[in-house]
Amino acid sequence: MPLTLQTPPQESLAALAAALPRLAASPAIAARMQLTSSGINRFVAQRAANPNAAPSVSAPLFVLGLADVAGGGTLATARQTGWRHLLEAGTGSVLAETAQHGATHVFAAVNESPFAQDMQARLAALRQDQTVAAGSYQAALLQVPAMGVMALWLRGSGGSSDILVPLAPSPSPLVAGRHYGEGDFLAALRPAAQAKLHADAPGKGA
Repeated sequence: MPLTLQTPPQESLAALAAALPRLAASPAIAARMQLTSSGINRFVAQRAANPNAAPSVSAPLFVLGLADVAGGGTLATARQTGWRHLLEAGTGSVLAETAQHGATHVFAAVNESPFAQDMQARLAALRQDQTVAAGSYQAALLQVPAMGVMALWLRGSGGSSDILVPLAPSPSPLVAGRHYGEGDFLAALRPAAQAKLHADAPGKGA
């Protein structure tokens, strides 16, 4: 397959299955976060009917530090911190995250992130993309938290070079949906990363 998704670890799914029923019972979530409530309730119902039921999309989450971007690092320095799962919610999707500590997976968060809607749309488009179809890729997510960046990371194999596709909303100068090679992606972020590090350094700024 030109573009594949990894099967999520059962430990990650078990962490979701243990945490989400408690959230489904929360009156505050039902009243204030209807999309989230819908996604949680659907997943809980699916797991009740079939203990092996999984989210519609799951992808490992890698995090790249600001200093790595500013200092000319590569994607090899990105750390896998957990998994992101898309929960179908009727009119959209919500993101549920589990954090990974060695072999242990724990529930981290569920939210109505705008990245959820764009992630599903981008994956559908990438499956139809001729460049992707001609190669071999496995999808992951790459986040640079300090810069508000989230991107689909198509990790190439068999001679295919990695492709990074920023998700909306994407900070300038990255363009959501555009395909970047590793070098171009990091080079586009580097000036802003260096400026932010300088501004945040002790004794700098206002």
